[in-house]
Amino acid sequence: MTTPFTVGGEFGLVAPHGAPADSSLARRLDRLASPRPLVLTRSGREAIRLWLRAQAEVGRSRLVLPAYLCPSIVEASLGAARRWDLRFVAIGPSWYPEARDWEDAVAESPDESVVLAVPLFGWPPAEAVVECLGRLAGAGVPVAWDLTHGLLSAWADDLPGDRVASVRKWVGLSDGGALAAERPTTALASTSPPGGFTELRRAGLAAKAAWTRSGDGGEDGFLGLLARAEAALADDHGVSAMSTESVAQLAGIDTAAIAARRVANARRLLDRLDRGAVEPLFGEVPAGSVPFGLPVLLDDRDRVRLRLSEHRVFCPVHWELPGAVDRERHRSAFALSRRELTIPCDDRYRPEDMDRVAELVNRFAG
Repeated sequence: MTTPFTVGGEFGLVAPHGAPADSSLARRLDRLASPRPLVLTRSGREAIRLWLRAQAEVGRSRLVLPAYLCPSIVEASLGAARRWDLRFVAIGPSWYPEARDWEDAVAESPDESVVLAVPLFGWPPAEAVVECLGRLAGAGVPVAWDLTHGLLSAWADDLPGDRVASVRKWVGLSDGGALAAERPTTALASTSPPGGFTELRRAGLAAKAAWTRSGDGGEDGFLGLLARAEAALADDHGVSAMSTESVAQLAGIDTAAIAARRVANARRLLDRLDRGAVEPLFGEVPAGSVPFGLPVLLDDRDRVRLRLSEHRVFCPVHWELPGAVDRERHRSAFALSRRELTIPCDDRYRPEDMDRVAELVNRFAG
């Protein structure tokens, strides 16, 4: 039995394999963290939680965030061992708060504030924003960048401040987050609880890999396991270390090969999308950027997304904004969240797959 053409969804569990030492995912994480110590956690939200706990220990209590962000970031702050005062900053034309808006938000309470910035999709933040947050970090305000979307992008190496990321979003790992911070952090739990997130996700990804290879087991089995894994993670407000299995796999994952395929696939999609019907958020992939996915804006996003799923092209939305973000105050963020769709362009797919996806998007959006 062969599996049908499918784009999107979770990766299958990766098998250990060789990668050049300098381009392995283990080396990439070390380079991204340097000169800060690297802490490997079970998930990205736990890396954020660990960072926030360290800031709370020195009396910080106010978390400054962009109004356009993943709900799991807010969930991490709620489970960070204290009640953080959340301050959401309005986004500008490029989906980032403008430099002056970051500065104004921190100026209200600089001795209590910490900043978590979120570069999107692998494209670099504006130079003015980087310079602004560098000034704040230099003045003693803790600044961290959530580099989940920028994990493989070269520009991420030079950002000022600390870094957090969800590593598992890029490859078929059972678990994986990363924290690089100058301040010593509070202790992690050594392992994930038995039967919890990591074990459920490992079983789900293994079942997905078997289904992808031969169609064995059907989709319901692995989808159910993965849904249970995410529910277990959401219910657990602890912080655990990355599993030894995932740590061992980092050395065998070739980030250079992953980056090359993602860049080529994103550029192929950009070449083939009908700009009259589909508005790419970014017109090109700049040197040094590795796309997490290709974000586009659609006026009838939900209908197009449904039609694509009927043809087995599963496109996530980044993001349905969390309830903590005030809809009236941040209308531009919510307006964008209703139009955004991310087209997968990762290393599982060939150029002809991208051609087929572009044809389907053009057909349903036109």
